[in-house]
Amino acid sequence: MDNNQPNQNNNKNNNNQNKKRRPKPVSAYHELNNLLIEVKNGNININEAMNLVQLREPGKTIRPYCKLLDNGNIALYGIKREAIELDKEQWERLTTTIESGYIKKYIQYNEERINEKKRDNKSNQDQE
Repeated sequence: MDNNQPNQNNNKNNNNQNKKRRPKPVSAYHELNNLLIEVKNGNININEAMNLVQLREPGKTIRPYCKLLDNGNIALYGIKREAIELDKEQWERLTTTIESGYIKKYIQYNEERINEKKRDNKSNQDQE
């Protein structure tokens, strides 16, 4: 029985090492910095770098992106103010529902009753 204990400990250590090796998400700052380094080193030209950079226009929202959280859930940013956090099974059910066209049909059917996001309250009040 003593022979099995070191193997179990080794398995636990291997699992911990695998968790530690999980790549961290890259921030926009780091992506831009990496592009600048590539341009500086001559690996890509400035035009190629500009094509890879997605600049935000005033008033536009950011492109949605995902992040794997420490608790194992996936968070989706860029849709609303707070992240949308679901576990793997919930994301799978949601994507299946979206791919089926159900949500799109539901929106079309209820088009007149669905609220749209109010972009600028001041400009709406000025028009009235």
